[in-house]
Amino acid sequence: MLTLTLTPISTFRAPLLAPAMQQGVGAGAVSLRRKWAKARHRFELEVDLASRQEAEQLAGLLRYLQGDTPVWYDGADFGDIQNPILVGYGTGDQVDFFLPHDNVHRASLVVYVNGTIESGWTLVEETGLLTFDDAPLAEAELTALYQCRYKVCVEAVSDPLLNYERQFFGRYKLTLVLRELPQSA
Repeated sequence: MLTLTLTPISTFRAPLLAPAMQQGVGAGAVSLRRKWAKARHRFELEVDLASRQEAEQLAGLLRYLQGDTPVWYDGADFGDIQNPILVGYGTGDQVDFFLPHDNVHRASLVVYVNGTIESGWTLVEETGLLTFDDAPLAEAELTALYQCRYKVCVEAVSDPLLNYERQFFGRYKLTLVLRELPQSA
C-alpha cells in the first residue's frame, strides 16, 4: 500500500459517516452503513505547491488513486488523541472493547479505568480491539489516549491549475478529500 507524505496548509475533518440506526428498507447507503462497526471520517486537505510541475505530478497521482486505491493518512492532529476518549463502561464480565478508531499504534496506547492507568490488556492494532486480562468492574469508566492512522481513499481532487493563487505568484493550491475505508476494505 502506498503512503503519501504531504504538508497541508489546512486540514478539516468533515462530519462523521456514522452507522445509521434507521430501518434498513431497501438497499443503498443506509443499509451499507448499518454494517459498519464504527463511524468513518472524511478529511479535506489543502496543499500549497511550489511549482506547476509539482502540482501536475501530484494531481495526476491522486487522480490515478481516486476512488479505489487505499493509502495511509496519519490524520494530522486528528490522529493524535490528546485527551482521554471514552471507550466504554465495564460490566463486570466483558473483557473485549473496541477503541473508537482502527489502526491504533500499540506503543502509544494508554488505557485508564476510572482515571487510573491500567496495564493488563492486549490490543489488535488493525481493528482497535482492546482485550483486558481481567474484566473491568461494573460501571467502571474506560478511557484511552493513543495515536492512530487512517486507511483512506481519495474521494475528490481539485485541479491545482484552476486554483492558481495569483496573489502568491507561482504558488498552486490543491484541495484533496479523503474518505476513511471500512476495516474490510
